[in-house]
Amino acid sequence: STGSAAGLVGTCGLVDYCASKFGAVGLNESLRREFKSRRLNGCHTTVICPFYINTGMFAGVKSPIIPILDEGYVADSVVNAVRENEQFLALPAIVHYGAALNWLLPVNVVDTIYKLIGLSKSMDHF
Repeated sequence: STGSAAGLVGTCGLVDYCASKFGAVGLNESLRREFKSRRLNGCHTTVICPFYINTGMFAGVKSPIIPILDEGYVADSVVNAVRENEQFLALPAIVHYGAALNWLLPVNVVDTIYKLIGLSKSMDHF
């Protein structure tokens, strides 16, 4: 499934995009668990959750902390993840921590962290 970092952590200016990507991540999670519960060992899923990719789709986006990803790097990483039957691929790896923060810390703390590091304004010039 093609998810996104925006399918793990809501982003200002991307409400509709985040909603669809949260759906893709949830679909993959449910399907993976369904396969396991039915012992369908030959069926595999991989959900890909990259940060912004330099494809032009997000031209003008600003990211003060996490670099915009090169499309070739993402493509190679996706192919490798599928070949290796990885269940979850977040690019870059720091995306894992952003998702974990959402579950481990109080909402007000997470919102303040995102504001301080500039993620709440990444789409302001999009």
